[in-house]
Amino acid sequence: MKNITQTIIIPSGSHEEFAVFDAGGSREWPDHSVTLSGISDLAGGYRVNRTSPSFHLLLHLTSGTLQVETPDGGGTADGGTTVFLPAGRPQRYFSDQPFSMVWFHLRPEAAEWRAISCDSPRIFRSRPLEALPALAGTIHREGSPLSGDPVLLKLACQLVQRLLVRELSRDAAGADLRRRLGKSFDLAFRRLSHPWNIAELAAAAGVSGSYFFAAVRKVYGKSPGTILTEARLTAAAGMLRSTGYKLELIAELTGFGSGFALSRAFRRIYGISPGRYRSRLPHGQVKSPESDM
Repeated sequence: MKNITQTIIIPSGSHEEFAVFDAGGSREWPDHSVTLSGISDLAGGYRVNRTSPSFHLLLHLTSGTLQVETPDGGGTADGGTTVFLPAGRPQRYFSDQPFSMVWFHLRPEAAEWRAISCDSPRIFRSRPLEALPALAGTIHREGSPLSGDPVLLKLACQLVQRLLVRELSRDAAGADLRRRLGKSFDLAFRRLSHPWNIAELAAAAGVSGSYFFAAVRKVYGKSPGTILTEARLTAAAGMLRSTGYKLELIAELTGFGSGFALSRAFRRIYGISPGRYRSRLPHGQVKSPESDM
């Protein structure tokens, strides 16, 4: 994202409906925490670059795909996906294909959003947020049941606001948990030769052993032992490909303890022995032990 310049390109054939929520407007969000929102059906070629936006952006795709880039990461959002981009950070999102979304500009100084960890981009799915297009439609579109009733409009806005706060806060908690679990596994992967146990990994994540085990299963769909074994086997396979180390040394370096234990695990995952795996490599790919000195 070097040399990003402020750019907004809305191609011909696009259609957008806006609602401006400010103190002088007919439609006003409670506490002015949302300043602008819209429903957009956009043609391919849509581009937005912002260098330092004064608002948090929250958008929900209803169809198509959108590429998202920030200095802290990004990815591809598709239908049913919600994207959160924090204020004050460069951002770029674009699509070469038609897509649709509902979106909101959030005031970062508002109490509702200060309570959320809003320092990094998030792309996530949430079943409750699937109601956003219908709720946004009742607020934006002329002739809707709410257009002439400020009391009902305010209630609808509060519902959307609380839904966003709850789901974004929930995702923030999930992001923090993933970060802590990732920190624990990063430590383990750097020292595969160490005989790690659940208590040590949990301590690195700052949680109890039972919580760590359950959280890993929930986030990764695997047990901590399975994740660690897979990392050790990946490292062992790499050493078989790129070094001439004997099996016992590879087993020691990767935490299996013995060549027998490594062979048993290797056969279970790769379907062949470490020796046959190495023998099938192209001639000259395996280095001699001396080349690693």
